[in-house]
Amino acid sequence: MLTTARGWIDGAAPGVTWLPAQFAGRLPINAYALRDGDEWLAIDTGLPAHWPELRAGLEPSLSGTTRRRMLNTRREQDCMANLPAMVSTFGITEVPYVGVLNPLDLMGMVEDAEAAARIGAMSPARPVRIQVGETLQVGRLRLEPLRVLLRLLATNWFWESTTGTLFTADAFGWITDTGANDAPTCAHMM
Repeated sequence: MLTTARGWIDGAAPGVTWLPAQFAGRLPINAYALRDGDEWLAIDTGLPAHWPELRAGLEPSLSGTTRRRMLNTRREQDCMANLPAMVSTFGITEVPYVGVLNPLDLMGMVEDAEAAARIGAMSPARPVRIQVGETLQVGRLRLEPLRVLLRLLATNWFWESTTGTLFTADAFGWITDTGANDAPTCAHMM
């Protein structure tokens, strides 16, 4: 099962300074959960302002799971800020991460150390480094980190072949919405 939960940022709201002034619409801040059998894996955390919506959207997918992990497509606040809340509320014990986001860090040492330190500083969950080419299993689901050469942000992309889902965390995953009545949560069965 793939579950998506999201909060919204109103592009015209005061304090939203990174969008053009003429922007109209809402931007989703997503969090995802993959679940198969007793295994559950969240992808990204959303922002603390959206925690009530994200919690309500993701919590039902936890029922009956015993192994709970999460990973992030990038190490920015919309992907990591709710890590402490998710760890304490959902019982997440491991945070797999792909080390190098910066292509100029050719050895990967600086970003690997930074990623593990950031996860450790934000939560008691154990950071677990995974390599591009490894497969992260969630029951029968297989999540593969991809090293994509052309991307808009310093992100890690993940491909899940059973659901046919590509998790990018950059502009390919952002769709604006002008309606206020969209449900913030959807679940997809495999």
